[in-house]
Amino acid sequence: MTWSAHPYDIRLKPLWVIRIVCVHYSINAMPMKSILLFLYSIISIALCNAVIAQERLSYFPGPANADSSQFARVYFMRDRSDDYWKGWLGVVIDENQGMCVKAYPNRVYKVYTMLKGETRFQTRIEEVKQSLTIELEAGRDYFIELHPRKREDGELIGELTLLEAEAAKARIQAYARPIQDRYCILPFIKGGDFVANSLSDTTVWYAHKKYFYSFRALPSWDFILKSKFRTVYGYRNPVVSRTYSEIGGVLYYPLRKCKSAEDFEKYCREKFVPAAVENKTDTILNFTLSTIEPPPGISHARLITIDNVAWDARISEGKALLVRSVYVIFFWTDDRGKGNTACIYESERGLPAEVHSAQHLEERLKWCWSSFRLEDAPIY
Repeated sequence: MTWSAHPYDIRLKPLWVIRIVCVHYSINAMPMKSILLFLYSIISIALCNAVIAQERLSYFPGPANADSSQFARVYFMRDRSDDYWKGWLGVVIDENQGMCVKAYPNRVYKVYTMLKGETRFQTRIEEVKQSLTIELEAGRDYFIELHPRKREDGELIGELTLLEAEAAKARIQAYARPIQDRYCILPFIKGGDFVANSLSDTTVWYAHKKYFYSFRALPSWDFILKSKFRTVYGYRNPVVSRTYSEIGGVLYYPLRKCKSAEDFEKYCREKFVPAAVENKTDTILNFTLSTIEPPPGISHARLITIDNVAWDARISEGKALLVRSVYVIFFWTDDRGKGNTACIYESERGLPAEVHSAQHLEERLKWCWSSFRLEDAPIY
């Protein structure tokens, strides 16, 4: 297991991996016109991603009633240029207690942790490890600079330096981007740790053999399942709360024909909403349905918010849990006239005081939806 990754890790963006490989082996054989078009497309994507990064959503992930005074706050600052071009640099806590943060270039992360006392943070690039041990106290701020660099022997190291608070705060004030909030610890699973959002902040998912969906994922989301038919992100930290969790992603539905907006709304009310609650013991409390502007290529879209009561004796000790889910369900027709229905969604589950308001969750999902695109799959 390595704690760093190339930004085009195949788990993140498989279609782009194929593109990069194809370019690597064929660019020498391309005519000049094709090379210029290729360079133009790369520059366009880079500019688009720069705009997206500036618009990145920033919020405090986790339960709505979390008491921030119980956390130590560790700022990981990778806000200056360095020698590590491959993408994120992972910081691990005490060897085996979890991935604390995956730090991308030109990012500052504010990590809230309930760990106390002597705590060792560690990086590893290839087989070279670097570590820093600090004494954590609740309510205090700590500032760690991450600066990958080459040593005199040519080895690349992920250097960690504890900064003086005054100097670090001055750097943060001069930092133009939003600071990314994180809880730790994230589960660290041997053979396949959680995968953070891609370097471009845009996620690509299967839509059809000739199309794919792309959108910006929420900052708190990490992949827990990726497949052709069910894409799921998640956040859960039992150190913070045993009852709270957050999931989201893309789901696909069997609706193939839809003649009008009225038919689509009827499907949403009569088919989608009842089916959204999977467990027979759960009860729908209420739901709302409204129109939302679809991007090009999408015929119909609806924003649906559902509250339901759930029971899980394993984690709630007999207390009822509130599940609040927000969906954007949409319909589009391919070039052969076949309909496709899917949704992008976010859902929180927890004790009622732990779940954010419907308005708050809707704002998050609308932020994702504002970047949502139906795009042609590349032809090789």
